[in-house]
Amino acid sequence: MPDTPIEDVADTAFMVAMERAMEGDRPDALFRDPLSAKLAGERGRRIVESLGKHAVVSTWTLAMRTCIIDAYIQESLAAGSGSAGRRR
Repeated sequence: MPDTPIEDVADTAFMVAMERAMEGDRPDALFRDPLSAKLAGERGRRIVESLGKHAVVSTWTLAMRTCIIDAYIQESLAAGSGSAGRRR
């Protein structure tokens, strides 16, 4: 993988936010995150651009992971797990 401008853990949040924005820009996006581009900012854009062709794989896997986790959450809520841990 090419050198990236990732300097610390916080930079990975900017990278992921940019990847979420890129997914949301596709006409057939699996999800949309309207705030992700704002969070990613110029730093996130530069990090993803530095990945070159590897950004495609990274963005694709992020989109799939998001959809899978969202499905688990929706199933859990439908099964009544949304109230688990709440005090009455």
